[in-house]
Amino acid sequence: MRSESYWLDTAPDFTGAQDGAVEGQADVVVVGGGFTGLAAARALALKGASVVVLEAGRVIGEASGRNGGQCNTGVAQDYASLSATLGADQAREYYKAYESAVQSVVTVVEQESIACDIKRNGKLKLAAKPGHYEGLARTCELIRREVDADVELLSAQDVRSEIDSNEFHGGLLQRNGVQMHVGRFGLGLAQRTVQCAKQGAEAGRGDVFINTHAVHGTVAIHTQLNISSGLGRGARADGMLVIVHDFDGNRQTGHQCFQS
Repeated sequence: MRSESYWLDTAPDFTGAQDGAVEGQADVVVVGGGFTGLAAARALALKGASVVVLEAGRVIGEASGRNGGQCNTGVAQDYASLSATLGADQAREYYKAYESAVQSVVTVVEQESIACDIKRNGKLKLAAKPGHYEGLARTCELIRREVDADVELLSAQDVRSEIDSNEFHGGLLQRNGVQMHVGRFGLGLAQRTVQCAKQGAEAGRGDVFINTHAVHGTVAIHTQLNISSGLGRGARADGMLVIVHDFDGNRQTGHQCFQS
């Protein structure tokens, strides 16, 4: 039995990065070559910025390449409970934010023609007990009324036709969720980010440089920020936001935001 990521194991390696020290100038340095870092680099390059992406290991080699391959709408907890806790307006905003995020991913896939087996199969929340089904029925009615008319309450028989299982008492189907091969999505995102940037550089706009296994070197930022390519150690700036998890061997420090 293997314990490797299926997505990483079945996607080609990204070959557009350069290893080792990086020197030069850039408008922005992005720390981390996962989905967040690559998407940020792409967006910045499309706006004309020059970007350096620093990645300690493999592009999308951590959480971005080690997940369930789901890109779903809705909220993690029960929507009715969320609405009762936060109020209808804020619960609706959360739901719409998830919906917008999913559509943003779909738009990038379509715009960049990324071959990642994307499918809009939706998300099915299952009722393991009769009481769960009753709760899903109430939640379905609330979601339909307040935020998303395109949800459906499925009976036990409907669920059997969907997933060929007799173990559940029904389910809630939210149709806007998508599934994809996240390894191929990440590879395509990295490739297209660099390609778009090269096209932009030829037109006098921004470019992107992706560096992996960086351990030393200096990038001079046009805004007078000097940052060591050793994953941001020694950075000097008025403010810095690290938006990815920082892996140091087996230690994971988590999100950091600090102001000097």
